[in-house]
Amino acid sequence: MKKLEKLKNQKKIFLISKMKIVIACCWSYYNKGDAAIALATIKLIQKIVPNVEITMLAFDHHSFIKHKKELGDSIKVLPMPSITDSLQPLRVLFGTASRVALKGLFGPLFLILSLALMPLLKLFDSQLKCTLRSIDDSHLVIIVGGNYLYSHFGFYIHAIPIVYAKFLRKKKTVMLGHSIGPFEDALSRTVARIILYRMNLVTYREELSSLYVRKNLNVNAPNMFVSCDMSFFLQSPKTTCEVLESQPRVGITVRKWLFNQPNLYKRYIDSITQTAFNLMKDGFEVYLIPFSYIGGGEDDLGPCKIIYSKLSTIYPKKVYLLNVKEESPTSLVKIMGKLGLHIFIGTRMHSVIMASLARIPSIIISYQHFKAHGISQQLGLHNYVISIENITPHRLMTCVEKLLKHYERERTNLIMTIQQLKKINERKICSALLSLIHVD
Repeated sequence: MKKLEKLKNQKKIFLISKMKIVIACCWSYYNKGDAAIALATIKLIQKIVPNVEITMLAFDHHSFIKHKKELGDSIKVLPMPSITDSLQPLRVLFGTASRVALKGLFGPLFLILSLALMPLLKLFDSQLKCTLRSIDDSHLVIIVGGNYLYSHFGFYIHAIPIVYAKFLRKKKTVMLGHSIGPFEDALSRTVARIILYRMNLVTYREELSSLYVRKNLNVNAPNMFVSCDMSFFLQSPKTTCEVLESQPRVGITVRKWLFNQPNLYKRYIDSITQTAFNLMKDGFEVYLIPFSYIGGGEDDLGPCKIIYSKLSTIYPKKVYLLNVKEESPTSLVKIMGKLGLHIFIGTRMHSVIMASLARIPSIIISYQHFKAHGISQQLGLHNYVISIENITPHRLMTCVEKLLKHYERERTNLIMTIQQLKKINERKICSALLSLIHVD
């Protein structure tokens, strides 16, 4: 009771003096997973601190500005430091060099050089000046979750606002809902270890990342704990166990995954296509839902069109390709629920999370490190995970048949799991943040 009263008193302080919070490392509104993380983080912060001034730092800041109505008119959106006019040439130069030789060296050099030059560059770059000022004026900096803290050049791009806020400006800095690792070289392990040690709060979105950090990076502290992906805090429909419509439907997300061997990508696409054919023979309707529209390796529309063209030649009235580019993450959850999807086959992890919020059990195709296996364990769907490198039509169809066989049990368990996951972790995160936030 005393702790609850203390938290209530803290809230009263916030109403008197406006808090300034920066939410950094957001990606793009057109990747629905990243948009879900950003939106859910904003809504949770506003729930804790009603009188808050929030600034988002995003790579594709124009996409978030276009959708300010969904974020809230009071939210300010600025570019991440590395995409400003003065730092972008450096990022391109060092990023290109890191792909040619000495991969583990150019990332740290880019980070150090960027931080060293920023005091000078901001005199000539108004974008960079505004971005850095937002951090300078903030009471708290939140690094949004995702899966970018591992050995690659992008790790150092994301590290710029982290190091600037915590190490140079001495700001309270927290990391919410992260998958972390693996780090393959000594330099990136050292940088990651230093950053994690200095954070005021770190929450992992799954247990596997927590284990990795403790065992492989030898970092452990009371202010580090396992919670969940922030997108679980999106508003979802009321959880009931109503009987579904008689027409069976399956939702599918795919992505343009870049393998060293081109035949593996073909096998992945063929596995999903053949499984969809098998389900259509059994009376299913198929809904292809691209979850990322950024371009390059993050363009889901391309592979969805490939599968759609194959399916529609034989079953033109049973396959649908949805364009949800401009839809909000919250709307997507509602759309998936209204479609009456029976099951879901998801490569994009956040498509699985949103399907789960809509009470739809999923087959999960794992493509990157810990996140799919770790989050599937939280959802109780760990028996329905297939690695993208090892996928075959037979393996995927076998997994689908197993889910259909145990459908009612898995769906009921999923509904209960989501309720508990949201309730427990919202309380944990809110309590941890409230203990950090105060007006100096």
